[in-house]
Amino acid sequence: RFRRGWPVAAQPRPPARPAQKQIGDRQSFNGFIFATIADSHILDQGYTDVRYIKAFEKSRQLLANYVGDINAHQPPVDFVVHLGDVTELGTTAEFDTALAITSGLACPLYAVVGNHDNFQSDAKRGWKAFAGRDSTNYSFDHLGHHFVVIDCTLDPYAYPYVDCDSTLRAWVAADLLANSALPTIVFSHYNMWERPWNPMFDLGRSYA
Repeated sequence: RFRRGWPVAAQPRPPARPAQKQIGDRQSFNGFIFATIADSHILDQGYTDVRYIKAFEKSRQLLANYVGDINAHQPPVDFVVHLGDVTELGTTAEFDTALAITSGLACPLYAVVGNHDNFQSDAKRGWKAFAGRDSTNYSFDHLGHHFVVIDCTLDPYAYPYVDCDSTLRAWVAADLLANSALPTIVFSHYNMWERPWNPMFDLGRSYA
């Protein structure tokens, strides 16, 4: 071969790539899969302009699409975590709609409280009914891994909107200590690692 009039030595061909394992082949996959959904903002009224992502029909269709995609995934998804703002205004009707859609999931759903889910300042009753839980802070295990769900939203909803108070921090510290032998993932609607507005930073740094 020649380039710009000068002879160029033939280059050896790169070695053939090994055959890649297909993601759908369960025998080639030894771990587990979880999916996350965030900020579905299911809306019961208003925002009828479908160009807006929180539009009444569009928010429902997007969430339904996510459910369909998760159910179709291979290997199958083990569980789903909704990272909060399930609803736009936190009304009972919005949570009922979200529950009707997510009930179609073929795997368990774990939910996190978002600030929009708390707009009604009603002790988060709508979220608790949706999540099927009495507490907005909880933890669970899956195949040798530990998962912690925390709620840093103020109730009643008010500025500064974030409140990882001493009671919550003590609960998280005790949970992390009790499960220190397991790889752990913590879920929160808010970014836990930015100072100074979230005191969970110092606690998380102690266990990182």
